[in-house]
Amino acid sequence: MVINHILLLAKLFIHRCKLDKKDPSLDIFKAKLKATYKLQLYIARENDVLSKHSVNWDSFISILS
Repeated sequence: MVINHILLLAKLFIHRCKLDKKDPSLDIFKAKLKATYKLQLYIARENDVLSKHSVNWDSFISILS
């Protein structure tokens, strides 16, 4: 499920870059992905489902570093 979310974010990012007539940057995409991770982490803490969030995102943590 997380991989689908990342793919949708990537498609949206590329589309936005095309509309803004800018070249896509991997560093900027990684920053947007990190912001999404932090937002979902906050939501998971608020809803007390942190363990589920960790299971979903553990394999992608290395991408955000």
